[in-house]
Amino acid sequence: MDPEFARLAGFERPIMHGLCTHGFACRALIGALVPGQPEKVRRLSCRFTRPLYPGIPIRTLIWKTGDGSACWRTINADTGETVIDRGEFDYGDAPGEDGHMRRTGSGAADKVSPHAASTAGFSSVPAVFAAMPDAFVAEAAAGVDVVFQFVIAGAGDWHCTVRENRCMVMSGRHSNPTLTLDMNAHDFLDMINGRLQSITAFTQGRLKIEGDVMQAPLFETLFRLH
Repeated sequence: MDPEFARLAGFERPIMHGLCTHGFACRALIGALVPGQPEKVRRLSCRFTRPLYPGIPIRTLIWKTGDGSACWRTINADTGETVIDRGEFDYGDAPGEDGHMRRTGSGAADKVSPHAASTAGFSSVPAVFAAMPDAFVAEAAAGVDVVFQFVIAGAGDWHCTVRENRCMVMSGRHSNPTLTLDMNAHDFLDMINGRLQSITAFTQGRLKIEGDVMQAPLFETLFRLH
């Protein structure tokens, strides 16, 4: 907050304290997801990425990823630069002493299970890659030239080449993939079966992407697997 010290640190003037920006983001999350009920905030985490000067407007972007969970980031509204990234927000009623989730006013209780999900969908990783050619949406591939490399811990490696409105899926490693997606078999099946959103997996570190990250959203456009 001292002008002279700020200049010594390489800033043109004092910067906004990160916790101030964090506070505005928290207020936006509560207002959007649990308005008037701050006691329902269960967890809030993030990464501070860039400084911000006082007086610069901000915008908090929120993606609801499930029942009681969301991802978020805060950006500089003037430049679009991200100032707080990798935000995660969990919210809802507090669990009871027996580990069950209480619903306010209903008297009902739901058992909390980290893997409670429908068994419908793919049950093995090889089955996913065997189905990909039939799930390929050729009309969405106009002008696309990309190689997806999948490294699935506990299940092996596959790569998928999309070029000239065609798709080819093969096991093993490609010599020059456009991007590499690395995750464990359980999370991969949850993502393919629609039980885990890709943005959630990425922000939580469960999906690692190397190479041309901007091509990653193409996968869900090119393949209809669930």
